[in-house]
Amino acid sequence: MAFTFGASSKVNAQRGNPILLSHTTVANTKLLVVGIITKTTTARTGGVPTFNGVAMVQVGSTIIGKAECTSELWYLSNPSIGTYNVSVPNSGAATVTVIASSYVDASVNGATLDVYNSTNVTGANPALLITTTENGEAIVDVFGSGYFKVATANSHTLLYQTDEGVWTTYAQYALQASAGAITLSWTQSSDDVAFIVAGFKGVFFTKLYFDSCSGLTTHFHCPVCGEDNHSQRYLFNKDRGSGTMYYTIPIHNDLATGEQCIGSGKTIKLQVDTNTIKRPDGLP
Repeated sequence: MAFTFGASSKVNAQRGNPILLSHTTVANTKLLVVGIITKTTTARTGGVPTFNGVAMVQVGSTIIGKAECTSELWYLSNPSIGTYNVSVPNSGAATVTVIASSYVDASVNGATLDVYNSTNVTGANPALLITTTENGEAIVDVFGSGYFKVATANSHTLLYQTDEGVWTTYAQYALQASAGAITLSWTQSSDDVAFIVAGFKGVFFTKLYFDSCSGLTTHFHCPVCGEDNHSQRYLFNKDRGSGTMYYTIPIHNDLATGEQCIGSGKTIKLQVDTNTIKRPDGLP
């Protein structure tokens, strides 16, 4: 499995509430990433960005520059396919640039955050290192600078760089074939920095573990929002034995068909029908 690039879009220096950015996701898009940069150190207010009405998940927290700019990075697993709006609340009427990019992988069921790094250290040529854990990840950054001219170079594939007048905004991405260390950087004169880099990995819908001799427990996050406090567990209390057992597992309003195979060696296999589930994850 490996992500490929899908599409990108941008609106710059907007002050509306909300700020709307039209973005088109292509077939098999499993990851949408949105970078938000504000002109000053006053953080954007108003709440969580959405795509087609679905709330996004923030990477870390808002990074506030020493004297200029803030940066935020958000993502969504399994975004709607088609042309819809990224909607960014902006109740404080901040001056905001929004950059969206989406990534495709037909071999996975969704995407989740793997690792990230961030900085607000004032200086020249900012660079951030992350060490990914899985092959085929999409690495995306968002960078706001108080410097008035755009960077002269960047380390990976440019999405956008914009001279906003007295500040500059940026985003780039990398498609990493093999897991490990990767550094995203910008060649830029010294100034205030608000910079975030994140690696995103593909996910499948199920992770399993033996709960007890009585059966198998499988654990899912909410398929819509992915939050832990919406998690549900399903304990299968059928007697163990040779052969195959079949189950229907309700996950909120979606259904998934599971198969539990427990033989004399106590090996377990559960396969979930992924056609109707929107957002997966599980316990280690």
